[in-house]
Amino acid sequence: MITFTIKHKAQKARGATLKIGDTQIATPAFIPESTGLTLKATFTDKIPFPILYADIYRPMLRPGLEVLKEGGLKDFIGFKGLLFTGGGASELAKLAIEKGTYYKSREEALDYASYIDGSRKKLSPEVSIRLQKKMGADIFSGLYDFLAGDSLTRKKIGAAERRSERWTRRAWDVFKSELRGEKGRDKAFFAPITGGAASDIRTQSARFCIGLDTDGFLQTPAYKNEPRKAYMMTLATTTQLLPADKPCAVLGLKNEAEVVEAVRFGADIIIADFPVIDGMNGIIYKDGEKLSIKDEKYAADKTPFAEDYTLAYLHHLFAAGEILGLTLAVEHNLAYMNKLMSDLRDRIEKGTLS
Repeated sequence: MITFTIKHKAQKARGATLKIGDTQIATPAFIPESTGLTLKATFTDKIPFPILYADIYRPMLRPGLEVLKEGGLKDFIGFKGLLFTGGGASELAKLAIEKGTYYKSREEALDYASYIDGSRKKLSPEVSIRLQKKMGADIFSGLYDFLAGDSLTRKKIGAAERRSERWTRRAWDVFKSELRGEKGRDKAFFAPITGGAASDIRTQSARFCIGLDTDGFLQTPAYKNEPRKAYMMTLATTTQLLPADKPCAVLGLKNEAEVVEAVRFGADIIIADFPVIDGMNGIIYKDGEKLSIKDEKYAADKTPFAEDYTLAYLHHLFAAGEILGLTLAVEHNLAYMNKLMSDLRDRIEKGTLS
């Protein structure tokens, strides 16, 4: 169980405290999205957030959840905060879109191919919850149906949303029966809201999830090639339908501007991987801009970008192929996002976020 207490409001944005067990998180909050068992190029003690997001798909195949044992993922990687777990769909869909990995939704379960050896496997809503339990999750989310192909139609999106409803109910039933009660008092379940940028379909999904009376909600990503503007407008509309006393997380935003927009329409938790991906590609954030540090114009730039380091030094590290460059860039971007969220919370408290 969790408690969610709203302390300040500015228009539709809200500043709140999310408490799970002994851990309190000030919201709106940013949560980095890990790939596999860690954030790329980052030491866990350098993650400036009290919570980490990890989808179950990669860890359940490599190294296998039996390796984690009782301590779960957090003990395995040395992370001291909370763990928000994905049910498997988002990572499976990414691989299907980017690499053509086999992925097919059936009523009973998802059929998919391992990204390691191509072997065929199944993942059901019930198994997904039990695997998240093995991961040591604090916040669970339901397995949802996600279309990975290019030929999206309203019929397909609607069918995927209805299947997601059935899967979410099954996952919620397992969570209630196996994780509620004394042993699960500090665990939470977020129901996934699906439908891409189709406003009426996502609205139907939101209303269904509201009816389940779960602990919170997870707004799932847009489908491939959907217009970002339409998707963000649909997110705003459906987020405003949700109960004010429950937290709403958003998965899959692409940049800083979308994060700020989501906070303005009432999102409480932002889960995204773009700061890590950008850092790995030599892109760092400074004063609301993206700097491509590989550009030759930074070769002699003595402007500081972090304590004791200059843009020229970071440029050199990337030019020389030094691994330290990746680490510094990623850690800088994560610190930037942490500061951004702190500033947004401050503006909400002062009533200056419009």
